[in-house]
Amino acid sequence: MSAVKAKTKKERMLRAAVSAGNMQRCFYSALLFALSTPMVLFLLLFGLSAEEFKPFVIPAVFFAVFAVASACFLFHVMKQKAKRYFSIVSSAYTILLMTYLICLARIQYKQSGELLLFYAAVLVGAYVLHTSLSQYAVLCVLELLGLLFVVAAAGEVSIGSFMVVLFVFLFAFLLSRECYQTKCRALSVLQEPRALMAEAEKDFLTGLLNRKGLERAVQPLWDRCVKNGELVAIMLINIDDFRQYNERFGHVEGDVYVRHVADSIRRTVRGKAVTARVDGGNFFVFAGGMPKQELLELAESIRTNVERLQLPHAAWGMALTASIGIGAERAGEDSSFLRLYKSADTMLSQAKREGKNRVESNFRRGEKYHKIG
Repeated sequence: MSAVKAKTKKERMLRAAVSAGNMQRCFYSALLFALSTPMVLFLLLFGLSAEEFKPFVIPAVFFAVFAVASACFLFHVMKQKAKRYFSIVSSAYTILLMTYLICLARIQYKQSGELLLFYAAVLVGAYVLHTSLSQYAVLCVLELLGLLFVVAAAGEVSIGSFMVVLFVFLFAFLLSRECYQTKCRALSVLQEPRALMAEAEKDFLTGLLNRKGLERAVQPLWDRCVKNGELVAIMLINIDDFRQYNERFGHVEGDVYVRHVADSIRRTVRGKAVTARVDGGNFFVFAGGMPKQELLELAESIRTNVERLQLPHAAWGMALTASIGIGAERAGEDSSFLRLYKSADTMLSQAKREGKNRVESNFRRGEKYHKIG
């Protein structure tokens, strides 16, 4: 089952990456059409008579406006990084682009009996990669309806033209699938080392970051806080009396508790800070740019939520609890991660001495440590 889930997850990642690539392709094509349409219209002005040129003016102007509006909209969506909409937006753009090309193809076919612009509309399917056969089939149906619309302008298509249409459809389909497979193979090669690296940076028991992943995740946040002079804080969280519990009931039972506590911390932090498991029953939370009061509230929420798990601590007949030590300071060029870590460790020891199941921080109120719990 896990292998099936892993394969499904990989396919979703590949499709998401292809959708992101499609967005870029759509943006570049919209930009190209926005710039080239006025130039083509200008050249047609000299190559066609007034009667031949007139039918192209209004559609070409609309096409140019559409291209400019599409380029602006696509750029906005990419800038907002709204990845969940990439596939929908790129598909909608493709259909609209195809519709405009078919409308121009109708005018061209009526005047010259040529289907060049219709072929261009079909080849759009090869340019924007489709992640499923059903998606491509829908586009083909729309293109066939478009062909009927074009042909209705000036009679029937000859057998030779019909064979060319079939050839173009087949070529576009094969090209699209080949491009899609090639793109997927390239993305797989790129994503595999990243996936292995991400897996190596996770704690195997809890799924939180390990020491290696912690270093990579903290560094850019630390640099930003030093640059902006923001508050940096380290929370060290320790499951109370965890060593004694392990010695009495074994590591298997202890691992169950560690996973429950890790899940509770993950749910409480929810992306507000970097979370890791250091070892045993010890956890690490690094927060940057968070106000003091918010830090204290977050730490208290972590402590309270662990206690609310109501995990029976069989050795003492009471619920499992956790103690938390916070070390915080205003980041600057003279800031030291090691000094901050030692401060948090000192506060954790203070919490243990004060009775456990509490939060201690190096925030001063007069000459006393601020205590919660």
